[in-house]
Amino acid sequence: MATKAQRLSLADLQSMKVGVWDLESSSLNGSFGHVLVAGVLPAFTPDLKECKVIRIDKTKGYHTTMWDDTQLIRDTVQELNKYDVLIGFNNLWFDVPLLHTRALSDRLPWLRTDIKHVDIYQFVRKRLRLSSRSLYSLLTQLETKNQKTGLVPKIWRCAVGGHKPSLDKIVEHNIADCASLAEAAARIVKHVDLPFFYVR
Repeated sequence: MATKAQRLSLADLQSMKVGVWDLESSSLNGSFGHVLVAGVLPAFTPDLKECKVIRIDKTKGYHTTMWDDTQLIRDTVQELNKYDVLIGFNNLWFDVPLLHTRALSDRLPWLRTDIKHVDIYQFVRKRLRLSSRSLYSLLTQLETKNQKTGLVPKIWRCAVGGHKPSLDKIVEHNIADCASLAEAAARIVKHVDLPFFYVR
């Protein structure tokens, strides 16, 4: 459950450890799907090599149980818990609930309840009037250097089936999402304080 929004200024964010994150999953829900890739990029850094990528094919036992995301979820929660603020796009309605659903299934802890969550989608929905509410529309409007990449459905199906080159493409997509969102958030916060929520 998300609490009522409060706000963070640029000065606030610069004094905290802030990460921009994204999940890539085999399904839009945690009952029938599992997480394939998680990425978190320290905000306000231009170096994409700093993006921490956690991928399911690097977990123990992957080649015999490709669907088991237990280690990935554990590692993702531990990594995200290092941050004071997490910025995402639709993270309050998708990424956090999906992560918690998988953690619940895998009997793992959830994210810390004192983390401040900034959802750029909520900002777009309430404060902007774009052609659509998608991340692509926001990035196009801002003309960001980093842009969201598209993937054809076959790539996702192949990745779920264990095809490494396809999973590599999803990793590239994940890093691009984190980088473009970090750039967009840095631009937005120069004009307006960003609303944040606690998830409890």
